[in-house]
Amino acid sequence: MFGLKPQIKVMTREQVQKVHNDALFILDKTGVMVDDQDARHLFEKATGKAGKDHRIRIPKDLVNWAIDAAPTE
Repeated sequence: MFGLKPQIKVMTREQVQKVHNDALFILDKTGVMVDDQDARHLFEKATGKAGKDHRIRIPKDLVNWAIDAAPTE
């Protein structure tokens, strides 16, 4: 029992890319509910679209820009 080492299986690059692409699709087509009015206003300003029923759809270009702009550490 003392010699056991935990094993971690990581996703392949293809699996990571699929998760990323699926998330981009959901953000763009389904969107997310944003209850805070100030946050909705910022998203609406960034996307040029007004959300209905507090739902904001975020285009993949905006998501990718945010990822690229985020610090790496």
